[in-house]
Amino acid sequence: MDGYSGERMEIKRRKHSLQTEILLQTLEKFPDLPLRTLAKYIVYKYGELYNYDFEHIRMRLRSLCGKQGERSRKYQWVTRQVTNPPASWKTVSEPYKVPPGVWLILSDLHIPFHDVKAIEAAVRYAKTKKITGILLNGDIQDHIALSPWQSHILRDFDKEYMLVCDFFDYLRSNFKRQAIIWKPGNHERRLPSFYVKRMPEMIATPLLAMEAILKLPERGIELIDVNQIVYMGELPVFHGHEIRYIQAVNPARMLFMRIKQWGLMAHAHQTSEHTEKNLQGTYLTTWSIGCLCNLNPEWNPYGNNWNHGFAIVEVTDKGFFNVENKRILPGGEIA
Repeated sequence: MDGYSGERMEIKRRKHSLQTEILLQTLEKFPDLPLRTLAKYIVYKYGELYNYDFEHIRMRLRSLCGKQGERSRKYQWVTRQVTNPPASWKTVSEPYKVPPGVWLILSDLHIPFHDVKAIEAAVRYAKTKKITGILLNGDIQDHIALSPWQSHILRDFDKEYMLVCDFFDYLRSNFKRQAIIWKPGNHERRLPSFYVKRMPEMIATPLLAMEAILKLPERGIELIDVNQIVYMGELPVFHGHEIRYIQAVNPARMLFMRIKQWGLMAHAHQTSEHTEKNLQGTYLTTWSIGCLCNLNPEWNPYGNNWNHGFAIVEVTDKGFFNVENKRILPGGEIA
């Protein structure tokens, strides 16, 4: 045999080996599907390797499974015996419980589209209340650089992060010892979504990336999970993206219709309140709080009912709570 013929034989052998490996992997991946279905799948996905010969693929699958008699059987294929339910991908996010005290809740700054006067008004008021800590309740950063929308707006990922760092340092200069907790919202969620689409190998560490880039531990800021419910005593606090279709004329009422108990949320950029009484005579109130961002963005300059606002929540040792849902007027006054 000359060298050329030997090379061709080696190529043919490797091709046959690769074909067999694909057949075995497909049988292992879909052990309960009919062989004709598997043959169609292989033609669709790897057809060129088999010259799109459906019948050839089907017969080789039969051979591998021992369905052409004992003499032609090359592999012993045994159907799996499943005795337990399959492992679930379900994840459970434990509630985050803040300690008793007086808490400032700030939401929906959408940096770099924040409103400086509104932020100053909220901080100024909070300093009169001797707060224990601050809950940054989602959408602190807009992540416009990663947005699939507003393609005409200038995108500068690095500058966005610098502005967020400046905001954190501004908070620390006014509240040096208070706890700061950051619960991401749907806009912060754009970062892991970006990893999924562009850098899937990094999907396991998007929150670690946020902590590292923004130096959150050094700034004394605790970052919690995007879907965690924050409990302030018996009051559950949401950003709002966790509850589908929450936008409404009265967001607080819509929140009540979803959870049927006390609750507070942001996300809707609107101050509202709703109260109902249950059969036991307990008054159940829900609140939505205003935003601290531009009220007239380019993509929705006139068709919204947004307002600036924030909340102060006092939590007792026994879990009782009192909510001050504050609206910020155009001149910076607190209503």
